[in-house]
Amino acid sequence: MILLRLARTAATAAAPPLNPEIVVDVLWAVAKPGDRLEHVRARSGPAPDVVDLAMFHAGSGPVPARDLALRLSRRALATAPLLSGWVVAPLATGPEKQLLPCRGRTDHLRL
Repeated sequence: MILLRLARTAATAAAPPLNPEIVVDVLWAVAKPGDRLEHVRARSGPAPDVVDLAMFHAGSGPVPARDLALRLSRRALATAPLLSGWVVAPLATGPEKQLLPCRGRTDHLRL
């Protein structure tokens, strides 16, 4: 499982909140077989300009699940007009904005 956060940029902060279910639909719409996507969950984040995602990718392959999740998220952001003004944002705050293992597992990454 890979955890990601989408955040609205300051330029679009006045827009209404984004429905997390629509984000899931967009991710499925732009997913390709090589993304190995099995399941996506989305929820409103701690603020109206944030959507938190959890993505599950099938098995192992030459591309790590973290990279697949980032690639898929960036493809959705670049493709869907509804996501214009949104970016992949770190879950961590402060200077530790980096990939962090969750529960000590290397296949469980938090961005």
